[in-house]
Amino acid sequence: MTQSIPAKAWSADRRPSNADTFLFIVHFDPEGLSTIQDNILAWIGASALDYEILNMWDYGPAPLTLPSSVRLDHYAGVIIHPAVCYFPHNLHSLDTAITPDFAGYSGIKILAKQDEHNQSHAFARFIADKAFHVLVTCVPEDQLEKVYPAPSLDGVEVVQQLTAYVSDAIRSMPTRPYGARPVDIGYRGSTQPLICGRLGYEKKQIGDVVEGPARAAGLVTDISSRWEDRIHGDKWGEFLASCKSVLGVESGSNLFDFDGEVSALCTAFTSDHPDLVPDTTEFYQAAHTEFLHRFEDNVDYGQVSPRHFEAAAAGTLQVLYEGRYSDILRPGTHYFPLKRDLSNLPEAFAFVSDEDRWRDITQAARRDIIDTDQFTYAGFARRFDRAVEIVMQRKLESGKHSPRRSAPQSTPLDRQATREKAGHDSPLSFVQGARNWLRRLVVGDKQN
Repeated sequence: MTQSIPAKAWSADRRPSNADTFLFIVHFDPEGLSTIQDNILAWIGASALDYEILNMWDYGPAPLTLPSSVRLDHYAGVIIHPAVCYFPHNLHSLDTAITPDFAGYSGIKILAKQDEHNQSHAFARFIADKAFHVLVTCVPEDQLEKVYPAPSLDGVEVVQQLTAYVSDAIRSMPTRPYGARPVDIGYRGSTQPLICGRLGYEKKQIGDVVEGPARAAGLVTDISSRWEDRIHGDKWGEFLASCKSVLGVESGSNLFDFDGEVSALCTAFTSDHPDLVPDTTEFYQAAHTEFLHRFEDNVDYGQVSPRHFEAAAAGTLQVLYEGRYSDILRPGTHYFPLKRDLSNLPEAFAFVSDEDRWRDITQAARRDIIDTDQFTYAGFARRFDRAVEIVMQRKLESGKHSPRRSAPQSTPLDRQATREKAGHDSPLSFVQGARNWLRRLVVGDKQN
């Protein structure tokens, strides 16, 4: 980015003067949680592309539809953010009021996806039907064919991503020495729909099963999965810094509902079992026995989450269920691996109470994960920009760039090199200051 602010807000009355501008279609509550906003800001800050942001928050309710005044052919490309397209109906309705629609648009088309367990084959069909050029995905390379079966990705550049990356904001999270942390074990879980399977269930369950034994062992706990107990903003960093350890599980779901079958079964199960209380252990276990077991672990999708990076940055020991964690967190080195049958729970409690072992593992997590540049947005942006450049070159060579605009005069990597020469080698430094700007964005003229 060469602009003094992260990106422009879309307006029906103004057109970008730069032929290389990409329309970034996003969806976030300007007054809500900062997670999505931080992701957008870090992405556009690390990338060498120029962006114009269109926040669909003001164009609801779902299904989301782009204003008819949007002209895609005024842009070099269009990017759909994961927050826009969790549900397939939102994605399929986006271009119903614009001309050209996605299929008729000759620019570069990019779909970014997370939480891909929900009706994933619908997204594969969308990519093929609308001729998208780039897929940004959390699906590991060896699992792609299950989620996006051939020929949906023929000719598509695939960019693997994490659910989040280490940013300047994460690196600057508050930390405290062992003795200044009054809480032995902290956690803020969440209640996930039945369709998320075991990993979704565990987000609440781990807190429920650890809290009682921890208190019985004389440990101080601050554990909750209630919505009203969630912690936002700067208070989250303060919470982590007050805890010697936090519980955790893998992000995402290893149960994929490719075509809606699992969703229908979950709805029928809930209706057929009014005697079972949703979100309880009995509810999940009955569903698992009856039908969920047939789908569980059909895709290996367990992910490292932003919370894992945040805890590592805060110097907080992580007590996590055993898992893959995107092959970033190593058991025994970066976290204490808790067995699901809780057979080593007393060992976990002893570990939390041992300052020397606590220090060894928290320092290793900080050194290997936070202080390295291996897991930053800059690395993701280089791979993303390279994929866009490959598509751009293909279009130029085939003569299929938009006839309404001149061909780009430089590539993303050319602009990245120019920026680094000028000394802008820390593209994320503006993120915290820009967050308030992004919340205040005027996101377009609603008059179509």
